[in-house]
Amino acid sequence: MASAVNRGPNPRKPSIGHLKSAMQWDLWNPWAKLYELSSTHPLVAKRLLCLADQAAQQGKEPLVVFDRRKPESYWDEFLVDLFMMMLPWMGFLVGAGVFAATWKPVWLAIGLASAGLGSLLKTTFAYRRKFFPHVSVAALLHKVKVSAVRPVPATLEGTIIGKGVPGLVWSEDFVLQDRTGIIFMDYSQPLALWNFLFGLLRAGQYQANRVRVRGWFRRAPVPYLELYELEMLDDRLPKRRCYSLHARIILAVIVTLAGVAAVVWIVR
Repeated sequence: MASAVNRGPNPRKPSIGHLKSAMQWDLWNPWAKLYELSSTHPLVAKRLLCLADQAAQQGKEPLVVFDRRKPESYWDEFLVDLFMMMLPWMGFLVGAGVFAATWKPVWLAIGLASAGLGSLLKTTFAYRRKFFPHVSVAALLHKVKVSAVRPVPATLEGTIIGKGVPGLVWSEDFVLQDRTGIIFMDYSQPLALWNFLFGLLRAGQYQANRVRVRGWFRRAPVPYLELYELEMLDDRLPKRRCYSLHARIILAVIVTLAGVAAVVWIVR
């Protein structure tokens, strides 16, 4: 999880403006409403609004009154995100549907090639990596146009204050703190065994150390940074890179080529 509140040894009270900005995604982004349907609890911003209503009913001044007006509709980004998320399945289902109607095997091969191409386009959309600007945790939490498939590329500098799962000795994920807040960081490699060994043997070496990380900020609905690169600021350990992106690209290319090869073989 992430927070706009600094919980380090020198806590810094967030401004009301920062709190309101951090609430925007929960209240404005359509993905928040969709995720809430499958959640057992309201999103954090909704809870703060309920507490504000209770305070007002008791004649007390609420800590946060969210009085901002939504500047635009975010449904266009939501629909694009949804399209990109479903793109691989859409290509395959179209091919499978035509096959079911015509019983021509070439359509299954076309569906397979379409699924691979759709997966490649989705990966390109979901892993933009030309530029990772330096930002703060608070600045990321203020973003509204972000989802699981629409990232915000970012570079953060801060201190690793714990593992992603407290008490789990083989947890490969981290919690990072900068001067503005804390954020969960997802360390993800293509193989689960790779993640396990890193968490068990290497992750502890980064504890309580200053690091620079590059990755993709996402919300699903919990805000987190999917790691691309991890390096210590004092260079005591070598830079580490996550290769899930590369694995996705390779798999998508293999599926696409397999579908194309099957089409050529059937047509012959």
